[in-house]
Amino acid sequence: MRYTIPDVTGELILTKDESGYQEVLDSIAAASAVTVVTYNISTNQDQLLAALRSSDAEIRVITAIPARMNFYAFSDKGQSFRRRAKPAIKLYLDKLAPEEFGSPAIISFCFSNHSKIIMTERIGYIGSANFSEESSKNWECGILVRDPASLRRISAFVDEIEKDSVRYYGREMIERIFPLLNARQQLLELNGRLANDFASIEAQEIKHAIAHLRDAIAKTDGAFDEDNYEFGPIYSRIDDCELARIEEWYEESSAAWEFEEASQKLAEAEDGSIDAGELKTDNDGNIPNSEFESIVEDRRIKLEECIEQAQKESTNLQAKIAAVCSRIDEICREINSHIRQIDNT
Repeated sequence: MRYTIPDVTGELILTKDESGYQEVLDSIAAASAVTVVTYNISTNQDQLLAALRSSDAEIRVITAIPARMNFYAFSDKGQSFRRRAKPAIKLYLDKLAPEEFGSPAIISFCFSNHSKIIMTERIGYIGSANFSEESSKNWECGILVRDPASLRRISAFVDEIEKDSVRYYGREMIERIFPLLNARQQLLELNGRLANDFASIEAQEIKHAIAHLRDAIAKTDGAFDEDNYEFGPIYSRIDDCELARIEEWYEESSAAWEFEEASQKLAEAEDGSIDAGELKTDNDGNIPNSEFESIVEDRRIKLEECIEQAQKESTNLQAKIAAVCSRIDEICREINSHIRQIDNT
């Protein structure tokens, strides 16, 4: 593929022992938007990144990770690549963590990028120099562009590179799915108990588990701090109406109501709290002990029937919970896969 911008007006410059894009750096303090596309960033120096971190502008950075290799996992050579790549990847993740920037920062990795574009809305540099202090020591050649219309069109070039990039949301991306995984585990445990014995679950346990999940969704969405990141927002992918149906199943299920009523009546009978109208007397007007025992037994049988019916009806509840857990799995796999694109060691 090829993209062209005809008739770009600029100034061609050749530099050594100074930065060819110094004027761009000088404009950052007053800029509303800063874009950096580079193959490499400084390994041991942070002066240029410090200028971005202290800016109030919207920051967009796209870079490769030069030492990141496409290697064969089980080969001896692959092991050597991994040992070298791991610290290089960590360096980039530490230096470019979005949480380290004072203003909104969109950080992306494009592993096939070799272009260099450094610009604000007022001035831009397109050339051979990376966004690194080391570049100033080299012979570098580039074009300084000041024409606003040209700068806007150059920004469209960056959009194309960004489409082929992996978004970086922060150093602790994997930790941000832990609340979801914990909530999922709680739901799975409840589902296992439901499958084995409906009567072992109280309605409040289900409500607590759903509240835990809602809290986990809010924490995960909030941690990414992005309205439309590619995995979510998670609250839009896990239907809250479906969560409400799970939460309210005990209140709405006739089998659950009958189970509760049967449980209460059995408990009353076992305590001797039986309405006199339900008791039969003998010829002498006395209530034999067998009558109490008979009613307790009848109520125990009724409860067992209610449990059996509720167990059948709870399969619908179990299916809803399983579907939610499956959706959580899907989201967590996507986030984990996204992370592995960046760190493939």
